[in-house]
Amino acid sequence: MKRIITIGIMLLALGLAAGAVQAEASAKTPTQTLQTALDELLAILQDPRYDTKDGISENQLEVLRTTVHKFFDFGELTKRAVGRPWLGFTDRQRDELTGVFTQLLEKTYLRKLNTEYLHELAAFDKSSIRFVDEQIKGNKAMVYTSFQLTEEPLEVNFRLIERDGQWWAYDVIGEGLTLLGIYQDEFKNVLVNQSPDDLIALLQEKIRAIDEKRDEAAGAEAGAAGE
Repeated sequence: MKRIITIGIMLLALGLAAGAVQAEASAKTPTQTLQTALDELLAILQDPRYDTKDGISENQLEVLRTTVHKFFDFGELTKRAVGRPWLGFTDRQRDELTGVFTQLLEKTYLRKLNTEYLHELAAFDKSSIRFVDEQIKGNKAMVYTSFQLTEEPLEVNFRLIERDGQWWAYDVIGEGLTLLGIYQDEFKNVLVNQSPDDLIALLQEKIRAIDEKRDEAAGAEAGAAGE
């Protein structure tokens, strides 16, 4: 659960940067981009239009998904997770793998944030966020932040890449976890003896398993409510 919470908050924070980045044409530093992003994060989590008593609603999830795709570069994340074998992928395989990997991340992390954590997150304010440092080297950057969500601060670092005057996030690090690192070894192990299409099929199967488990849980809840 700690991994889910850590990566979930990182994806939420990153995704909500999009509106601010798109709204202003002037160039921003990586830190400025994230500062604006977190203002939007607070606003959307406190928006009374969204009912989160049962976790993230479908409407709120759609808002998060839309903004994530405007800022977080899932193609860059996928390419780096695959590594050198990416050079041998066809355009179709690259597009399909990026698509299913994106779906898997959404279903694995965004949908699993629990109600208690969402309420906790919505309650904290700007004083709970500290921007510790920023390091830029060429078109790459790392922004170091600290979230005071509970008694213990959550250290979260953001990896970004600059293209055409805009910074795009492609990896997040927290509690010793990196979103990129979690999948690098898995992808590498599959591609040693199997094809890109086999990797795509594996992720599709994981998505189906998540959906089936969710449907079973929903059915069980409905049955219990009818008793």
